[in-house]
Amino acid sequence: MRRLSIFILPLAALTFTTATLTGCDVVAALDINLSNDRNDRSTDYAREGDSDGDFFSHLPLLERQWLKRAESMEENPSFDPDKRPSLVPLNFRQQSWNNEIALLPEDVEARLSSDFGWRGLFGRQDFHSGIDIVAAAKTDVFTPVSGEVIHVAFDGKDSGVVIYDGERQYTFWHVTPDDSIAKGDQIKAGSNVGYLVDLGRSTHLHYSIHLTGPTMDQKDRNDTNAVDPLSLLNL
Repeated sequence: MRRLSIFILPLAALTFTTATLTGCDVVAALDINLSNDRNDRSTDYAREGDSDGDFFSHLPLLERQWLKRAESMEENPSFDPDKRPSLVPLNFRQQSWNNEIALLPEDVEARLSSDFGWRGLFGRQDFHSGIDIVAAAKTDVFTPVSGEVIHVAFDGKDSGVVIYDGERQYTFWHVTPDDSIAKGDQIKAGSNVGYLVDLGRSTHLHYSIHLTGPTMDQKDRNDTNAVDPLSLLNL
């Protein structure tokens, strides 16, 4: 699938405090200390892994994902929430979505409309904690993972569902939750979580993965633990 050509100009450090994420139009605040602690740990793993080809595969999945996050930020600085571009990044070029992650029905026409990382949004800089997939209103949305439903919101365009798998939280936003879903439910991969809210020409799914660890508080989702969902496909 895609590998991006976002043009990022010289970067400068950014310091804020942590904020709760809702949808893709939120500029979340950052906790640099938390992010640095995680990245330092991932860097240590990378050093050890250089001398042991099997080291990476033997790590717990959550640790491998933190390492993958660090690697992806090194490859693409726009993925690092702690580095704000000096100018608004160029617009992302939309690409066809072939259900690389099983989020939508196979026969639905869809496009990857906004990528993970820094982007320009309404003339300002915005760190996007997930990916956006454009499809028709009322398109069914499925979860690619099993877990517990820890948050259900019926709030117009800010409707959505958050699922926790024991180590990570998965956000499905701009989604009207299915009537059968309630907080505390156990849900299996492939289950319908709802359908896309009608936002007119802006109708889309915001999907994000947050490496929150063993916490079921959906407010612990933030930019410092978000990871590019497409970078985890081969783990």
